[in-house]
Amino acid sequence: MSSSRQLAAIMFTDIVGYTVLMGQDEQRAFECLRKNREIQKPIIAQFSGRWIKELGDGVMATFNTVSDAVNAAVKIQVVCQAANDFQLRIGIHLGEVVFEGDDVFGDGVNIAARIQAVAKPGSVYVSESVHHNVVNKKDFKTNFVKEELLKNVERPVRIYEIIRDNDLPEINRSGQPFSKTLGNDTVKHEVFPAKHSGKRNAIAALLLFLLVAAGFFLYSIFNRIEKEEKGFEKSIAVLPFIDMTPQHDVEYLGDGLAEEIINSLTSIRELKVIGRTSSFQFKGEKLDLRAIGEKLAVGIILEGSIQKFEDHFRITAQLVRTVDNFQIWSERYDMEQTNIFKIQDNIAAMIVDKLQLTLSALEKKQIVKNEIIPEAYNLFLKGLYQYKAQKFNEAQDYMKKVIELDSTYAPAYAYLGLSKSWDIFHANRWQDTQAVNEALAFSQRSIELDPDLAEGYSSIGLIAWSLQNDFAKARIYFEKSIELNPAAALILNRYCYFLVWMGNFEKVSQLAKAAMRVDPVDFNSYTVLYFASLYSGRLDEAAGYLNERKRIFGQDRAVASMEVRLRFDQGSYKKVIQLCDSLKAKGESLQAYEVYLLAGAYFKLKQLKESKAMLKQLKSIKDPNGDVCYHTALAFAILHETDSCFTYLYKAYESHEKLFRTLKIEPALQELRTDPRYVKLYQDYGFDKY
Repeated sequence: MSSSRQLAAIMFTDIVGYTVLMGQDEQRAFECLRKNREIQKPIIAQFSGRWIKELGDGVMATFNTVSDAVNAAVKIQVVCQAANDFQLRIGIHLGEVVFEGDDVFGDGVNIAARIQAVAKPGSVYVSESVHHNVVNKKDFKTNFVKEELLKNVERPVRIYEIIRDNDLPEINRSGQPFSKTLGNDTVKHEVFPAKHSGKRNAIAALLLFLLVAAGFFLYSIFNRIEKEEKGFEKSIAVLPFIDMTPQHDVEYLGDGLAEEIINSLTSIRELKVIGRTSSFQFKGEKLDLRAIGEKLAVGIILEGSIQKFEDHFRITAQLVRTVDNFQIWSERYDMEQTNIFKIQDNIAAMIVDKLQLTLSALEKKQIVKNEIIPEAYNLFLKGLYQYKAQKFNEAQDYMKKVIELDSTYAPAYAYLGLSKSWDIFHANRWQDTQAVNEALAFSQRSIELDPDLAEGYSSIGLIAWSLQNDFAKARIYFEKSIELNPAAALILNRYCYFLVWMGNFEKVSQLAKAAMRVDPVDFNSYTVLYFASLYSGRLDEAAGYLNERKRIFGQDRAVASMEVRLRFDQGSYKKVIQLCDSLKAKGESLQAYEVYLLAGAYFKLKQLKESKAMLKQLKSIKDPNGDVCYHTALAFAILHETDSCFTYLYKAYESHEKLFRTLKIEPALQELRTDPRYVKLYQDYGFDKY
């Protein structure tokens, strides 16, 4: 593929608050995307721009001249504000980039994207290189905003705002209509003539009426805003405490403290608490708290830092109102390592007090953590850090050390059970009865020590579902976990995965959207909603959730497989082949999942030779975690070879292949559901007991 390096003006746009909107009303969110395209595409073309690509709710375009880029950006904002459906942020940078096919790469692209991210809603922010090119042009004015150290950019970037002076109509002294040039467009403003003074009384009466009406309107607006802000303030994001040590060796402590405070606060029903994934996305970013508050739709942010001096720590914390960066509360803790445990309770209690929250008896109990030996708590935070990094063996080692020091600390048992369960599940060691029983015993011990520990019940639910096929038990324990902590996104989504395979798509939608509202950048919510939509035949919705996952988290290997499956279910069989060829061209080995879909796609296109070749390739795959037998069975089902399908379904069942759990919902098996062999497998697996 040919590539060329050239100077270009790069423009990035982004819909303000889109991720939150997606969690609240996905239909409206998709409608915003459509309108966004309708606004931007013709304007970009009008100013000789090149539409490069759409990244979820963002758009990337390039222009040959800075003037064209700024003209296009200003007009896009004017048209968008007139439509009054949503707001945009726009960033522009002039730099050297590489054009390769239909895409653009280089540092210039990164800088433009970062400038857009810090722009205020409804504005156009530009780099200094753009500013220098337009500062002497009569159509444009710029205002210096700040010098910012942008992520992945070595040197600070000076950022300017493009000032539009056409927001309010100017009054022409002659009383004649006037026009103002906006790039290539002329905007006309009508004004009242200066003559006809005999009508002054009528005009005065009209003005009085308008003033009264305006006063009532403004009162209604401010009254509504005041009410909204009161509710807005009962929402909080807890950022990871910044590790200020020269060695950067207490990151686990900063993350752990923040996460434990989040876990305490999520039990309070009166308070909206943003989940860990969304709050932690700003780690290492130098963003204004107002911008973070706007992105997360919260009124309050808790932030802090940690410094270490030998065996002493200095921990600072502050509570900030995001609308105006007003500091509600701040505190500095100078203490020995042995006293760190007490800080989280102190901060959580302070938040309850400052926000004037009313707690139930259960909430009061849940917000105060059980006592633990200080050294054990330090080890617990290290184990929690490893668990979140999905290093389950290391997490188990730390949690066992915690229990050795303090055998009554319930959360350590819960995370030990979870870590061990995931270790067994990923290694497909379901036949290791001793290991499964140990994981279950740890989880059960956690709720014996603390009957209100949501993670303990969720852990038992996970074991019952993924390792024991006891779906009735899994449902009971998952339900108990969300009853105790209905705002914990991770617990909600863990239950949602189970509900997908059980075919309870309506409940998946309800719970996953609730999880998305509190943790809008947790990929799990988008994933389970994709699967629920896919398996229930709502393919447009599935495509929307898949695009959202790609926009937020990028194109990874899992997304590639999900897209292949979506295209197959849409009947786009040539696209399935094209996507798989693209993966192979990038050096990727096709997974059993993709090879089975290829076999089905060729069969649907009546390319029987190629279909049989794919089936032969599928049966030869030696991946122990590839669910080869199950996917071979599905391929035979699509090829209408029923006996061969059941031969491989039995093999998949006996091997305890993970994706056998989709037996209940897999569309390829729809015509076989009344076959006695299917009914027996359905019952043997335990689906009839859900």
